[in-house]
Amino acid sequence: MGHNHVLETHAATRVSDSSPMAGTVIGDDDIPHSRRAIIKVQPSASFDSLIARDPQVSQGGFRITTVHPAAIGFSLRSAMRISVGDGETTQLRGDSFTVREGDDVAVAVAVNHGLEVGNAQGDGVRVTDADGDGIQIGDGTLFPTTGLRIPSPGTPGDALLPNTSDANGQWALFTTDDIQAGNIFASAQTLVAVVGGDQALAPGDVVAAFGTTNPIPGSHNRLAQVHLAGVDQANIVGVVSGRMVLVPLPGGEGEQDLRSVAGPAHPGDYVAITVLGVAQVKVQAGGAIRAGQRLTVADTSGHARALRTVEIEGVEVDESGPMLGTALDAADKNGMVWVLVNPQ
Repeated sequence: MGHNHVLETHAATRVSDSSPMAGTVIGDDDIPHSRRAIIKVQPSASFDSLIARDPQVSQGGFRITTVHPAAIGFSLRSAMRISVGDGETTQLRGDSFTVREGDDVAVAVAVNHGLEVGNAQGDGVRVTDADGDGIQIGDGTLFPTTGLRIPSPGTPGDALLPNTSDANGQWALFTTDDIQAGNIFASAQTLVAVVGGDQALAPGDVVAAFGTTNPIPGSHNRLAQVHLAGVDQANIVGVVSGRMVLVPLPGGEGEQDLRSVAGPAHPGDYVAITVLGVAQVKVQAGGAIRAGQRLTVADTSGHARALRTVEIEGVEVDESGPMLGTALDAADKNGMVWVLVNPQ
């Protein structure tokens, strides 16, 4: 018996003992090494296939533990489904359905919903820890029509609220595809570019664009090539915010993610460029900067200075030239100043 099904039924199986512990126990010391399904219910069951119902039950109403970590703890085939609670009178005070110690919940085929959470006072689905993806949509061969869908009228709060433990270049949302939105509300806008020329770039460097190069792997959008902006260049595009590198994602599936790392970005490296928003900018040594001044490229490549003013018939006007943005305070002791970057 230990090599096949310990309990097999074509009809309903009901556990409704008044015992506050387990109504029916299969396994433990009696059958410690069952190699097949412990309970198998044929699809011909006309009503509820397996019911464990008792207001006295204070432990697990239905508990499965596997010996082998690769074994499937609970498997649904065809159009069968799991229902937790009766939707009217049952109040679940703890976890409704819990999988621990490497066991799986697998839904092979579902006519309607593979997993449905009708109402939850806490999280509908919670993943506390995973060596790989918390939630994976698709397996590389099969995919749903829509990866994640929130139908109209939508949620009363945030539809998607992702946070990362390190917001410096560790994306709350990363994709090599395009994003379509009615409006984007952001504190800054950053582009990924590739360092060109023969000089390394560092955070705070003012850069200019001069060409394009290959897209990020998996994308179809070509990237700009940038180098230190010189005094004779009008094509200022932004300020370096950091070096970026492609790192493999956990799981060994060949996918990569762009991450921010410390250190200079050398020719051929990826680099993040702030093109709109607040960023720290290198300023030319000896040049006094005050809040409200408009900045341009300095004589020292990659640095900024205040636009000079000239007096014409008693009126002071700024010199003509490319503008990087507006200084928000004075330069600090490290020769950096906070700037609202908005190249023009």
